[in-house]
Amino acid sequence: MKTMPNRAVVYRVMIGSPSDLSPEREAATDAVNEWNTQHADTEQVVLLPVKWETHAARESVTYQLMAKSIPRAEKRL
Repeated sequence: MKTMPNRAVVYRVMIGSPSDLSPEREAATDAVNEWNTQHADTEQVVLLPVKWETHAARESVTYQLMAKSIPRAEKRL
């Protein structure tokens, strides 16, 4: 069975929380991915989960400023 390409609108969904809520961020990511599985084709919408720990470029000024503001014990990079 061949799959035809589809056009879809992509919405970036920022998922963020304090560092001690990693399981909750993963649950939110899983929920977004599950929505995509169930609805993306029929709705022609894709939700793209975006998280600081996976999408910030380590070279960026924003990343460097944020990394400096987090106490060393909380850094999980």
